[in-house]
Amino acid sequence: MIEKRSFYFFLFLFISFLIFNTNALVLSQSEKNCLLSLNGKIGNTNPNNNDGDLCSEIPNIKCIGENVVELSFTQINTEVINALDFNCFSSLSKVTLNNFFLAEDFLTNNPFQINNVSLSLIGSTSGFKIDKIISSKISYLDINLITEDSILLSYFINVKILNIKGATGQINFGTETSDNEEIYLVGNSIAISSPSRIGLSNYSKLKILNIETSTDFKINDGNFQFINAPSSLYNFKLKGSTFTNLVSAFSVLNKVSSIGISNNLISTTLPTTHQLTISPSLNVDLSNNQLTGTISQDYCSISKINFSSNKLTGNIPNCFTCFMDSAMILNFNGNSFTGLKEVTTYCNEIIPKLRYVKESNKIYLEGTNLGFNENIVSNPVLTWKMQTPSSVFVADTINSYTDSQLFTVNFPIAKASFTIRLVEATPVVTSIIVSASKVLTIQGSDFSNHLSLTNVKLKKKGATTDITCTINSSSFNKIECTCSSLVFSSTDIYTLTIITSNQLSKEITTKFSGATTISSLPCTNNCFSRGTCLFDGTCDCNANSTTNSDCSECIFNHYGPTCSLTCPIGTNGKICSGYTCFTNNVTCSCIEDQANGNACQNKVCPSGCSGHGTCDSLTGVCSCSNGFYGTDCSKKSCPIAPNGYGCSGNVNGKCNDDGTCTCNSPYFGKDCSSIPCPVSNQKECGGNGACTYSNGTCKCNPDFYEADCSKKHCPVGPNKYECSGYLNGICKDNGACTCISPYYGTNCSLSPCPNSCSGNGNCNGETGKCTCAHNFYEADCSKKHCPTGTNELECSGNVNGICNNNGTCTCKPPYFGNNCGSIPCPTSNTLSCSGNGNCNNVTGVCSCNKDFYQSDCSKKHCPVGANGFECSGYLNGICNDNGECSCIPPYYEKDCGYILCPISNSLSCGGNGNCNNLTGVCSCNTDYYESDCSKKRCPTGSNGFECSGNTNGRCDSESGECECNSDRQGIDCGTGFRQCPIYQDQLCNGKSCNNQTGICSCDPGVTLPDCSGVACPSTCSNGAYCDISIGHCKCGPSWTGSDCNVPLHYITSIEPCSTKGGKVTFYGWFGDIHNLISISIGGTRCTNIVETNQTITCEIGAGTGLKDVLLLQNGVSVLSKNSFRYLNTEESISCLNDCSDNGECSTTYGICKCKIEKIGFDCSARKPQDLITPSPTPSISSSSSSSDNSTLEIVPISITNIDFKNGEILISNEDTSFTILLDSLVELDYNGDVVKTTILRNKWIGSQDPNTEKYSFSQSVSTFNGISGKIQFDVEVVKDDIKQYQFAGLNLPLDKDGIEIVVNITNYQFLSGLNTLQLRFNSFANEIVIKDSDDDDEDSDSSTINYDNGCNEREAEIDTKNIDPSKTLNYISIKKNSKVLFGRFINIAISDSRQTFITSEIIEENTNSSAITIGINLPHCVDSCFIDPQFTLSPDYSTYKFSCVVIIVPPSRVWIIVIVVVIPTIIASVALYFGIRYYKKNRYSIRLYTMKKSSAIKKKITLKKS
Repeated sequence: MIEKRSFYFFLFLFISFLIFNTNALVLSQSEKNCLLSLNGKIGNTNPNNNDGDLCSEIPNIKCIGENVVELSFTQINTEVINALDFNCFSSLSKVTLNNFFLAEDFLTNNPFQINNVSLSLIGSTSGFKIDKIISSKISYLDINLITEDSILLSYFINVKILNIKGATGQINFGTETSDNEEIYLVGNSIAISSPSRIGLSNYSKLKILNIETSTDFKINDGNFQFINAPSSLYNFKLKGSTFTNLVSAFSVLNKVSSIGISNNLISTTLPTTHQLTISPSLNVDLSNNQLTGTISQDYCSISKINFSSNKLTGNIPNCFTCFMDSAMILNFNGNSFTGLKEVTTYCNEIIPKLRYVKESNKIYLEGTNLGFNENIVSNPVLTWKMQTPSSVFVADTINSYTDSQLFTVNFPIAKASFTIRLVEATPVVTSIIVSASKVLTIQGSDFSNHLSLTNVKLKKKGATTDITCTINSSSFNKIECTCSSLVFSSTDIYTLTIITSNQLSKEITTKFSGATTISSLPCTNNCFSRGTCLFDGTCDCNANSTTNSDCSECIFNHYGPTCSLTCPIGTNGKICSGYTCFTNNVTCSCIEDQANGNACQNKVCPSGCSGHGTCDSLTGVCSCSNGFYGTDCSKKSCPIAPNGYGCSGNVNGKCNDDGTCTCNSPYFGKDCSSIPCPVSNQKECGGNGACTYSNGTCKCNPDFYEADCSKKHCPVGPNKYECSGYLNGICKDNGACTCISPYYGTNCSLSPCPNSCSGNGNCNGETGKCTCAHNFYEADCSKKHCPTGTNELECSGNVNGICNNNGTCTCKPPYFGNNCGSIPCPTSNTLSCSGNGNCNNVTGVCSCNKDFYQSDCSKKHCPVGANGFECSGYLNGICNDNGECSCIPPYYEKDCGYILCPISNSLSCGGNGNCNNLTGVCSCNTDYYESDCSKKRCPTGSNGFECSGNTNGRCDSESGECECNSDRQGIDCGTGFRQCPIYQDQLCNGKSCNNQTGICSCDPGVTLPDCSGVACPSTCSNGAYCDISIGHCKCGPSWTGSDCNVPLHYITSIEPCSTKGGKVTFYGWFGDIHNLISISIGGTRCTNIVETNQTITCEIGAGTGLKDVLLLQNGVSVLSKNSFRYLNTEESISCLNDCSDNGECSTTYGICKCKIEKIGFDCSARKPQDLITPSPTPSISSSSSSSDNSTLEIVPISITNIDFKNGEILISNEDTSFTILLDSLVELDYNGDVVKTTILRNKWIGSQDPNTEKYSFSQSVSTFNGISGKIQFDVEVVKDDIKQYQFAGLNLPLDKDGIEIVVNITNYQFLSGLNTLQLRFNSFANEIVIKDSDDDDEDSDSSTINYDNGCNEREAEIDTKNIDPSKTLNYISIKKNSKVLFGRFINIAISDSRQTFITSEIIEENTNSSAITIGINLPHCVDSCFIDPQFTLSPDYSTYKFSCVVIIVPPSRVWIIVIVVVIPTIIASVALYFGIRYYKKNRYSIRLYTMKKSSAIKKKITLKKS
């Protein structure tokens, strides 16, 4: 085992060595050779020992294993470094090269072996060319360009991250597909290579594009430089350019989430709409441009936007001004806006509403001008996330809400608070306050939260037009409006209509008699439904009811519930024309054969005119209908024909008595006036015409003829003959032509064309001739013309080619082309004109491109020098056929026209001047001199000398910097030192000091002069201090705000009202600033609020039960959960377990008054008497040998012990004990989360009053700012039979051996004024297991005590069903082994000397089935908090068995009551007598002894007989 451990130990050491000595490993020989070669080639000295640890000896490299993986070198000579110098490294992945001279093909010649290499070319690194795609091995390239060459980004398509600095030439984004993910371009004068806009569709992977340049980067028409953007792009920055078309920029970048286009000289009007894709992360920077115009509401959808430093004017949209804090105002500075300032008062332009989606458990806060900050405070508490800036926020909820749930929504920055119902409800009006100036203040609930969504109008009864009221303000509970056209009157009645945002409306009817308050009251019996109930409870009776106040009676001849029923008036002016009227249904009872009608106003005609006439109700005479006659119109006439005779006269037919005609042939019809027409094909008029029945003739349809319309005309030809005449066709009876060949067509008028025009033309059927298509000819269009040449001849004439009849030419050499009109040009390299010119196929002559010549354009001119000669003349260079000069030293460049200038520091003219390549002479920059510009002049002081003269400093001509004497400073040594501020014995807190100004150069964001931290924006008030680490005031627990001047209020106690409602008083600390104060109790707003710095009073409506309190002022809300309870003096409160039917319940507070032999909170326990009569009664026998069996019931006694060290209270009964202790003091924040826990266990200092059973414990509690509070609890064990305790107006009885605990917490300093306390009690049950050393010695004279209490063994049970936060008294119980510990908790505390309601709760994290933790929720008490819990312990008589314990004692130790005794009667009597006396005298000692002698639960207690 030891060997195995040693192996792992050494393995661990070996791995550690590898990890921590990465650079100490020996390189492979190839890597070593490569490294030494490169190091020496760039001018560095290689180590003497090349076999040593090169990774440590050569600086700025990193090795892993045998390979170099990173290096950062600076070249100190001018030797050209090529790709092979790096390609020998096998694992090189990160390279930084400073001032290197690289070969032209370095980047394109695969300098690296592995992929994803990071390469940085910094300093004056030069020599390389980028004229084709660089190595695909390079995935990150940081390059500093020092030339003015154009940049073609197509050469960098393999680079994922490209960073080009110092670019000054043109840039071409190319069209090739690119793998670029990030591009950074920084240069003073980057220009666009083409006049058209740049497309980025080929950059499908591009995520970031940042360009910092100058005004050269532009499109001449002022358009945005880019025409499209890939969908992958999320960050775009363009700075320093110029363009004017901001609309096109927004259109191109509409899906980009971060847009920076500041400093681009954008001189245009800000567009009304921005077209950008809206998201919570959208960020737009338009600062430092020249934008004009105003900001439209459309920009409210951008979560973060910067308009600063432009030329914008007008009003800023409310979505910004309502939330204009110190941070936001920076985004609007530098313009000419109207009224730009930080928001300081309530913003009334926020329009919020809620929407609840139950399926997804989401609540949406929607509306207008909701801002961009997710710090929205709501009650019930929700966490809001912005979905659409300024208009939609969403919160997830695990709770289920009803549609009527009220929410309070607070926008702290805007200092605005709203009450909103989850689902908008119909408005409720409770009162209307009318002023003399006709301003109506409408109070109630469910009004719109903005005046623009509220409509109030009045309409006078009987008027046709409305009176529109001007809305002054509108909130959930109140509307204020001005109704200028209202006329005060004590008689006029108005309908007032309120319409809210969701078109929910409320109408009330009232009178406006003058300036008054109108309250909503019910009407008596709802005006008996005979009038309108007015808002103030009076009735406006309708016209049919009496004008008494309750509309209870009807006027004459008006009946029914609404007085709307009347009996009819006859024509004689009498009710029911004098007949009887039944008023229950207001109908007339007429005499049947005399009169009828609703008013019996009609006389009855004979037989009712038989149904064939009209009765004249005035005369009772019938007016018969046509065809009927007689006094009762019972006879019928025959039909009258057009000739005026019935049945058309006797010739046509005969009239029957029943009014019908019998017609003579051929006549028919009801009046026998019709004659039938001829029939053909079994159809009248052959089915091809209409019959005229008056004369029996047919009227044929068009094209049909004959008397019976049986024949049809044929189609007419152009010659107007049917079937174009008998020579062309024959007409059939059915109207169809039978054509005679060759004619055809429906009218036989058409004839065919030759060969059907060969399919190349259209046939004219009337003439039989073809009309040929284009290029076709001959009569049948069978031949096609060939293409014509420039000489307008087909195939350019017979000399060039021959035309085929199919329209194609056969060319004669050398001619070619579709018209044989082209001649080929000379060819070289298989290319026409060698690919270097354009061929004129008409002449066959090449037109060579620029710089090319010869008949086939195969040769190229060389570059011409300044002297006009190719290669600047034969003395400078030789031109070859491919157009390149071979220069003769010292000449160089493409035209061999340049001469090298002197070199210094490996740079032409030392890098400090311009080389005249025509003369080879340097023109040094300002301050530089010597022929190679290698030396630099130092700054001149005010005395005209460099470095202010030799007495002040010395000039270093290499750097051009002054080396000042010790007492001088400045670039010219012309200034003495100035002392900077010192912080903690360090100048500028260790940062740099500018001794010229005495000012420290601090880190970004640090604002204090000594660099010690960030200054606070204003003086910290009310004892607060400035936390310079963050630049914010650190407020005390009772203050908040940027300068700690806003009270962080708290409630210490509440004086509630009754269930009928009324005045409520809140005590605590509320400060002297009460902006936008509101109080809600259970979601209902308090009214008539009166506030001071220590009290607030208000009025609340009726209610019941336990409620939360939400107090909001100054933008700060305090939620006090379950702290308000309506007082119900009429409530009957039940007692615990109904006093177990062993006592009387006092229902005022639910306290039991037990019967004399009972005790306990629920009267379930017996008093611990010495002895209770045995049961059953023993059986006594006269025989001395007889036995006596009896059971004696003894109530077990509870014993209380106090543990002074741990502060524990231990109550034991038989073999079971219970422990009570104060576990911890917890501070809770606004949301009920624990912010601080003070463990109280094992820290108590205890004492006892020697004369009483009273104990006292205390300890200090470390709280805020090092100030210590104190917690003390006093314990009293009741020794009297019963003791009455007074607490908070309650008279609470506590029985003997009961425990009273009084807890007092004083001077507790809260971390925040919003926090509260929770005191946690622990209580748990245990078993006592004690065994004496002599328990097994049966022969011992002393008693052997063994319990066998197994029949009372029970698992622990905890009952918390009587924890009810809404009740004054709460109870818990723990049962174990048929013993029950009761705890009574009083939900009242004395907070700062005032009584207030509190709650108790079960702490859920306790999982021990024998233990329970109770949390008592305390208010924010400042001076002190008093509470008074109580406990009792007794057997559980529902399960406890007295017969379980068996005790047998020897004669000398009889002092435990016999439970089961089997001895002679006399001995038993004597033993019982003395036993009882001994027990009475020593019962407490006996109890303590038995507890000590107790053993495990399942053992018998056996005492030997004497």
